[in-house]
Amino acid sequence: MAKETFTSYTEVDPGSAITVAANTITWTELSSRADDSYVYYDFGANYFSGDFTHKFKINVSDMDTSIAFWFPWALANSVNDMKGIDNAGESFIAFGLHNTGTFDMYLYVCESGNLSTDNSLNLSLDTDYYITVNRDDSAGTNSTGLLTAYICTGGHYGEGGTVVDTLIYNCKPGSKPDFRYLYATNVWATEMDDKDISGTVSDMELENVGSTTTTSTTTSTTSTTSSTTSSATASTTSSTASTSSTTSTTSSTTSTTSSTSTSSTSSSTASSSTSSSTASSTSTSTSTASSTSSTASTTSTSSTTSSTASSTSTTTTEASEGADSEIWISYLTGKTLFACRFKQNGSVFVTDGSAAEPWGTGSRDADNYDVAMTEQGTGSGHYTCQFDESGNISAGIYRVAIYVQAGANPTDTDVAKGAIGQGECYWDGTSEITLYSLNTDIETTDTSIDNMKKRFGHWA
Repeated sequence: MAKETFTSYTEVDPGSAITVAANTITWTELSSRADDSYVYYDFGANYFSGDFTHKFKINVSDMDTSIAFWFPWALANSVNDMKGIDNAGESFIAFGLHNTGTFDMYLYVCESGNLSTDNSLNLSLDTDYYITVNRDDSAGTNSTGLLTAYICTGGHYGEGGTVVDTLIYNCKPGSKPDFRYLYATNVWATEMDDKDISGTVSDMELENVGSTTTTSTTTSTTSTTSSTTSSATASTTSSTASTSSTTSTTSSTTSTTSSTSTSSTSSSTASSSTSSSTASSTSTSTSTASSTSSTASTTSTSSTTSSTASSTSTTTTEASEGADSEIWISYLTGKTLFACRFKQNGSVFVTDGSAAEPWGTGSRDADNYDVAMTEQGTGSGHYTCQFDESGNISAGIYRVAIYVQAGANPTDTDVAKGAIGQGECYWDGTSEITLYSLNTDIETTDTSIDNMKKRFGHWA
């Protein structure tokens, strides 16, 4: 999972006590009380919804005693210090640091201005603590949500770390708001005397953001042939439903192949007649959410085989036909998405497809390489765009990545946050090669061969 790039965050630092680097934020005598200081990023309304896991590392080298609070991680729906959000009667969840004579860590949950906590006491300064915050939307004593913060040394929870303590909060019914802003530093400002902290927060990773799990099924069906060998390979990276395309060369007798795909993870066996094909599923690849990957592979070995595979992915989608949906993805509704197309050597195409170059050539950026995607209908969450609307890209195998656009135009910062979907497109110069188009070509070829044999008397 990619680490958050803090240099793309907004820094509010009236005391000049915060230093922001790519993956690390350093506090040097950062005041908890006197100044409204914070570092945050606007991910868009309701971005943090459903289940999620966030990870980060903290190391506190010094902190004043008495009542003072600092927050290396928090989620909220407004831009303010944490006390200001609490006073406004709003909601947030946060991981906090506190010192009343001992170094303590707290899990804070503020529900419409009502603050609840769980804490771990007597921790050590100058120590790397690996924090994993998890929200399970359907767990807990009320089955309405469970927040868990694992405090570990030596590594994150489940990744070889030693658990020092576990902080837990059971969400009340109706108290699971979605959140917009992620804070990587915040304070509890009350205009009192300075209470300072020095240390770092670093290596923040966001997983399973905004995803819900549904079930989808992939069916790869009967293929009847005479002799020979066919191989197909499929791969996609996905948290929603993902697919790729196919290429094939054929010559021989009768072959009938049909495939229907609505998901990303499958394996099946099939066969064909004197053909070689490379396939992923039936459409250009897509994926969502937070960094899960799935791989599908197909290898043909027999003359008459049928198989069915089902899998669980994050969203059930179905590839639609037509030139406007060669690239598609199902994602959170109301977002602005764009796609970038790459050659196998890593060069990226400019927007009109007239040239491909290493990213950043001539000071060009994402705004020069993007293909804007359109959400189909109102609230569908189904986004599409053409692979090559200008008709400039020649036949070949290409890679596609899809990103969330945060501002008015695509930026390299959007790309640095990672793709929400990626895969391959098999392109014949004018359209995508799919299993459907491949099957049509095979049937046309077989019919022509049959007619020739009948004409020359070689067909019984």
